[in-house]
Amino acid sequence: MRSSPASASPPSSAPTSTPTNSAAANPTPRPSAPPSPPWAWTPPTSWFVGDKPWRDTAAAHAGGVGTAVVVRGGSADDAEIDAALTGPPERRPAHVIDEMHDLLGLWAGAPLPLTPSTT
Repeated sequence: MRSSPASASPPSSAPTSTPTNSAAANPTPRPSAPPSPPWAWTPPTSWFVGDKPWRDTAAAHAGGVGTAVVVRGGSADDAEIDAALTGPPERRPAHVIDEMHDLLGLWAGAPLPLTPSTT
C-alpha cells in the first residue's frame, strides 16, 4: 500500500474554510486574561475544608489557600488529625472541627469573601 506524501494537497472536493479568529486575521494576537470576577476572593482569602490532613491540607497550602480546615469523622482517624496539628507545616490545618456546621462559628469573625472587587 502506498502512502501519500505529507505535502499532498487535499482533494478538490474537500471542504475548505477560512478561520475567523486566527493569527492571520489578527496580526498582533495577545493572550487575554480572564475577566476579573465581581468579588474579591483570592486563594489567600479562601478557605479549604477537607478530612485528610496528609492530602487536603497539603493541597490547600500548596495552592496558597489562606485557611485550611479539617473535619473529624471522615477518612482520617482522630489520631492522624491530632498528629497533623503538631506535624509538618504543610499538613497543619488552621482549624479542626467536629461537624460541617461548625464552620459557621469560624466564619462569624472572618471577612466576607464576596465583597465587591476594587480592581
